[in-house]
Amino acid sequence: IRSRCSDDYLWLVYTALEYLDATNDSGILEENVAFLSGEPLKDGEDEARVLSMRASSYAARLVRLAPRVRNNNQKGVTDSVC
Repeated sequence: IRSRCSDDYLWLVYTALEYLDATNDSGILEENVAFLSGEPLKDGEDEARVLSMRASSYAARLVRLAPRVRNNNQKGVTDSVC
């Protein structure tokens, strides 16, 4: 389900950083991960069912999320996440 919850993607970045710090296993970044994909919510929509699945490497997914993390930095996310 796609919703207006704005911090779900931050958990992916946070857990990746924690895992890499704890294990030094950068090989995980090359693993393919599945994720839901769909159109952005329309004005007035609070949530929508998303049925499309995509996959990419963990690293590619993190790179794709980087601009959103940087934009959210004004709300208190530290620069170390970027």
